[in-house]
Amino acid sequence: ISLAIAIAAAVSANAQVSVGAGYLNQTNKTTVSNNSTTRALNGFYAGVDLGYGLGYGLSIVPGVYYGYVAGKTTAIDGLAEANYVRHDIAIPVNVKYGIELLDVLDVFAYAGPQFNIGLASTSTASVAGISKSVNNFAEDGSERRFDLSIGVGLGFDVAEILRINLGYNFGLLNRANSENIVTKANTLHVGLAVLF
Repeated sequence: ISLAIAIAAAVSANAQVSVGAGYLNQTNKTTVSNNSTTRALNGFYAGVDLGYGLGYGLSIVPGVYYGYVAGKTTAIDGLAEANYVRHDIAIPVNVKYGIELLDVLDVFAYAGPQFNIGLASTSTASVAGISKSVNNFAEDGSERRFDLSIGVGLGFDVAEILRINLGYNFGLLNRANSENIVTKANTLHVGLAVLF
């Protein structure tokens, strides 16, 4: 027990904490038979990650982020537009490689899996003055809660205080709750973080 506590304390002491937020642009591509449609959603994210140095510029960076995206989509009955909103928790586990360019500027690249868990997803349509809202995660809903993606990105650390980050996640799993429909989500994110 003492050894486990000592190891946990050493790892925590070497961790670099990053708290950040930024812009999300999510592209959902839906394919039914041979027909595909794409919708763009915009939103934001906020969260924290911990960088554990491995030496030689390498580190492991797990994190937890909240994400919100919204936009227009085809309505529940397919006859009108609906307002779409989705809330997620994202858990990235990245491998990062960084080098020091200047005394006050480091550059890094990273890649790794990201696990996404849907918290809530709704579509609200208004037809002939009647508004109808649907929970997309309901038992007979149109979406699945869980998604897995592969993320890649680049960034800069300025004076070991501020991080500028640009990344892209490629969705791997079908988000549609149907065997005949395939929906995959790719996400661009741009943000700033404070380093501790």
